[in-house]
Amino acid sequence: MIAAADVFIHQRKIMPFNISHRSPEEIEDLNRLADEVVSILSRAGLPAAMEVDAIDDHMGALVNVDTVADAIGGVYVRWRPHPELAAASRRAFEAGDYTHADMAFDGAVAEAMAAAIMQILQRAGLQVQDAAELNDYQPFEVRVHR
Repeated sequence: MIAAADVFIHQRKIMPFNISHRSPEEIEDLNRLADEVVSILSRAGLPAAMEVDAIDDHMGALVNVDTVADAIGGVYVRWRPHPELAAASRRAFEAGDYTHADMAFDGAVAEAMAAAIMQILQRAGLQVQDAAELNDYQPFEVRVHR
């Protein structure tokens, strides 16, 4: 039986696709790494939380575990700015005003915080990389591994 999460509609046809997830042991290791990332960033003075636990107005580092068993699965960190800046940037985006100062500032903050997070995690002994190297849809995110 195909689960709803394993299908998508393409030209009015239901087409199954298989998503393989990592083993329970690998997922446990990723969750431990994610907890370590939250701890390191918190000790450095940055607000940090697991994305699944964060409330809507959380500002700071959000840590996410991608359990898909592919080259881009793993632990990721992204920066969420103050809700006021996020809302202003979103409004500009939705209006198609891609050169708006709030969008530029939001992008500059995300870029600076990704660089800072990378340096902090590297100094703590973890390996990091710019997530955009793996996936263009993840600009200013950091992939963390051992």
